[in-house]
Amino acid sequence: GNALNFQKVFGILFPACTGIMAGANMSGDLMNPNKAIPQGTIIATVVTYFVYVGLCVVLGFTTEKDALALDYAIISKVAFSKVIIIIGIIAATLSSALTSLIGGSRILQALAKDKLIPFLSICAKGFGKNDEPLLAVVFTWALIQCVLFVGDINTIAPLVTMFFVISYAFTNMACLALTMTHAPNFRPNFRYFSWHTALL
Repeated sequence: GNALNFQKVFGILFPACTGIMAGANMSGDLMNPNKAIPQGTIIATVVTYFVYVGLCVVLGFTTEKDALALDYAIISKVAFSKVIIIIGIIAATLSSALTSLIGGSRILQALAKDKLIPFLSICAKGFGKNDEPLLAVVFTWALIQCVLFVGDINTIAPLVTMFFVISYAFTNMACLALTMTHAPNFRPNFRYFSWHTALL
């Protein structure tokens, strides 16, 4: 029937794992970003991995195969309380949406300040003592609303995945280039960082 291949499943599920860059996107708000970002990223990745794998194992042992394949709401049907699942979905959705909105607008503000995209220079302006990117937030929100007109999450998710994967690739390429050129302003404190990990 409507079996999905690995590429489609990866494209749909990957946006659920993109919180890994949330700390880096908002590093300006952290007291000690050099320590907090690596620790927070690794801890979040490990905890998320075990939660996802644990959920898959529990559902695999307790739920019929047809129900897992065909029923998108199976978790709410087998859970102890349907209300807890609904609250969790709402909280996770709002958290992910706000993280992406604020993180994306901070990156947009930085791009505008560096004058990399000339017609977005208005987004460089910040407000308040923390230089909050209000104009960049409004622009990012408007862009998101335009994308939502597609109307199908299974169509939008692979596009989001593509942009995240590209941004991760560029982040690693930048770290690799800075390491190999011995840039004096690039001094990563993460103990296990090397050009090998950036290349990998």
